Amino acid sequence: MNSKKFVLYDQEIDNKVSEIKRLIFLSMNGVVSESIEQKGVFYKKNFGVSLYRLKQIAKKFEKNSILASQLWNLQYRETMILAIFLQPIDEFSFLKATEWSNEIQTLELAEIASKNLFSELDFSEQLADKCTGENKSLQTAISFFIFAEIVEKLAEEKLLLLVLNAFKKAIEGAETCRAVIVFLQKVTSKNETLKQRILIEIERMKSSDLYAERLIYEELMTHILYS
Repeated sequence: MNSKKFVLYDQEIDNKVSEIKRLIFLSMNGVVSESIEQKGVFYKKNFGVSLYRLKQIAKKFEKNSILASQLWNLQYRETMILAIFLQPIDEFSFLKATEWSNEIQTLELAEIASKNLFSELDFSEQLADKCTGENKSLQTAISFFIFAEIVEKLAEEKLLLLVLNAFKKAIEGAETCRAVIVFLQKVTSKNETLKQRILIEIERMKSSDLYAERLIYEELMTHILYS
């Protein structure tokens, strides 16, 4: 992540950042923080504050792009998540979205940003396409998390290509696999034709030697049967 970023000083914004830090500190959970780190997820700082609590904190402040940028630049788990919640959609450029996506270092942040910010942008599909082309595990994960949120907006031909590509990408790593599962679950819920295509495709994965393929089969079948 690039820590050498500068924004114009604003006393009111600075006060809000200080208040947010205080609320985060008061909400910290050492057990959760340790649990997150034990899973190999590391941030510059991590206070273990629940996502539910962070959403409550976000509601105390008006959305503001300068505030969001300052929070993002701190690179703490909690401030980066709050930056996502507090960034105004209509003030978020493609360039800024690309910068943020490139600075994401954890699957947790990738999923939260994709669901709550990236997928809400007018250029969400273009952003997802760009992330796909980066050929990096987390970037690919971001692209599929975004596509999962905009399934109903995608052209049928493109959706089919994404489904076929998803199976190839899933075996590239745990991060991509998680995003692919989320994407395929959304497709099976929203598109009956592709649902049948996916069922045919995953049948062979039932006894696959690859853990990722077996996981896809189990997760999708569970989703289809019980959702």
